[in-house]
Amino acid sequence: MADLSYCSRKCLFKFWKITPYFFAIKFLSRYIVGDVMQIFFSD
Repeated sequence: MADLSYCSRKCLFKFWKITPYFFAIKFLSRYIVGDVMQIFFSD
C-alpha cells in the first residue's frame, strides 16, 4: 500500500512539473494560430 502511494505521488509530481509547459504550449499555439489566421485572411 505504501508502495502504491509512493508511485502515485511520483506520477503526480511528474504531472505537476509538466503542467506549466502544457499550458504555455496551449497559450503559445493559440497566439501562433491567431497570427497565421491574420496572415492568411488579411490580404
